[in-house]
Amino acid sequence: MSSQIIQASATLEQADAEAMPLPDSRPDSPRSTNTKTDSQEPCESGKPEGAENSTAEYNEMTGTDEIVDDKCSLRSAFSEPSPTSPMDEASAGEFVAPEITISVVDSEGGASQSVEGNSLETKSITRDEPDEDNFLDPNDKTNDGDVVKYFFTSSTRKRSHSPVSSEPGCCNPHLHPDSDLYIKARDKNGQAFVFEVVSTILEKASPKFEKMIYCTHVRGNKEEWVWELSDNPLGLKIMFCLLHNTFPRAMLATKPNPSQLYAFLRVLEKYEVDLETTNFHLLARSWVVSFRKGLQTSKLDHIQALYVAYKLGDFKSLKETIRQVAHGVIIGEDGSLRDKNGHRIQDIVPIENELIKSIEKIRNKDVEEVLKSLKEPYEYFMDAEKSTGQNYCKSMDGHLECNQKLLGSLLSNLLQQKLFPVPDPQEYTGSFYSLAEKVMHMDIRGLFYPGVEMHKQRHTICKLGQDTVVEKLLGGTEYLALPADLVEHMYLMCKRCGSFRDERKEFEAYREAVRDVNLLDHNEFRKDVWGWLDPDDPETDTQGDDSLLDEDSGFIDVADHSVWIERKVSD
Repeated sequence: MSSQIIQASATLEQADAEAMPLPDSRPDSPRSTNTKTDSQEPCESGKPEGAENSTAEYNEMTGTDEIVDDKCSLRSAFSEPSPTSPMDEASAGEFVAPEITISVVDSEGGASQSVEGNSLETKSITRDEPDEDNFLDPNDKTNDGDVVKYFFTSSTRKRSHSPVSSEPGCCNPHLHPDSDLYIKARDKNGQAFVFEVVSTILEKASPKFEKMIYCTHVRGNKEEWVWELSDNPLGLKIMFCLLHNTFPRAMLATKPNPSQLYAFLRVLEKYEVDLETTNFHLLARSWVVSFRKGLQTSKLDHIQALYVAYKLGDFKSLKETIRQVAHGVIIGEDGSLRDKNGHRIQDIVPIENELIKSIEKIRNKDVEEVLKSLKEPYEYFMDAEKSTGQNYCKSMDGHLECNQKLLGSLLSNLLQQKLFPVPDPQEYTGSFYSLAEKVMHMDIRGLFYPGVEMHKQRHTICKLGQDTVVEKLLGGTEYLALPADLVEHMYLMCKRCGSFRDERKEFEAYREAVRDVNLLDHNEFRKDVWGWLDPDDPETDTQGDDSLLDEDSGFIDVADHSVWIERKVSD
């Protein structure tokens, strides 16, 4: 039994085009190749140089002595064509490249392959060089059928600097040496800004940018990829600097004002960029200081200021502004919180739901306390058994007359301020500021003796105390009952930004809430997994849970002029 013939690719050296004549169409041409027998003599003429070595190499690879006479096939392939060949008539004066064929034997039914003279099949090996210029992008709908010359890749091809910034006075921030996307914007004065950014960085920063890059603002076959956005150029600039980790000296040397911070944060909100995922904590302390200094003279309203304070992690400013917002909002017909113009708070600024709940809780509590300071005296004076009581009359005598005088003065003022009968806190839909203004305009007095000098009057200190309640609530010194989730968020923000040393006193009133260890396990970053706890080290310090407010942040703080200093943790 003959051994199997293993089909392998032949290694043939191509001859020069000038030494390769047209293929022969005679019966002994390569297309009618016969196997070698004992009666046949080997061909010794018309054999190109290197053909014998190539064929011998192929025979050695097949591992059999019974092989196809490739020498004769090769000789015939390079022989002179017949004058009567139809190929000469079809291709007169035209060179035709020879087709190199290798004869192999195919067997059927799993039988062993052997060399049969009548069972040879020829298979041609052809080589097609790929033509990259003819590649068509199946996803290119804008330029369907055009040859794609520019592919969407980041930093693979160097481009000219600012090809779209030819306008006079155009500002061109170059944020990365491998930028492939140009974003154009204009300020209120019409000045053009062209930002050179890396598209893949934007793609990873937010789902909004990812959708724009692959759906709404695709590149297609454009050589220069340009977007035109209508957003604030300053907000775009700061956002791109944070995303590309580029911090120019000019940005570090200057300080933002509250309006600029608000514009920047709204741009982040629009493009769904999470500020906490950037390196903003390197600049957070300087931003917070600038925000506090300019807040009193800022054009921002209380709702906008609260939005900035929450995003920056400024707990002190948050407590001040959230009280102001709570005192200024009203209740709409649908029960939602609205500003004095009737606009929903969520439509003005997209603040968090936990802030909305805190605002509503603070407002209801303060309104209830003011209305209580009016309703309790009224019910007290209307009770006949307490007509001579001394809850509000502080004099040594004349209690009945003084209480009657206080009741009459209270009713008169309630009618004047349109607060009679005293409404229930749940039914009052006005703002706390409007209620406080009405109460402060009330002039409720006790018993007064005409013709008696003031220092001899005995009922000058007989009052209801409603004005004292309003002044205390407006003063901002009252404790704010903030939810634990909000306190936890602001606490961790201060720790992350390295500003907890300065903000420690702001959390003193919420010490119990912060010390609750379970607060640190609300998200997926559990303390036993991500904290400084080593299960293999029994000497791991676990006393930090009871002294969270006594420790410094432990983070490196960023000093002025962007110099990094590692501060020692102190008590």
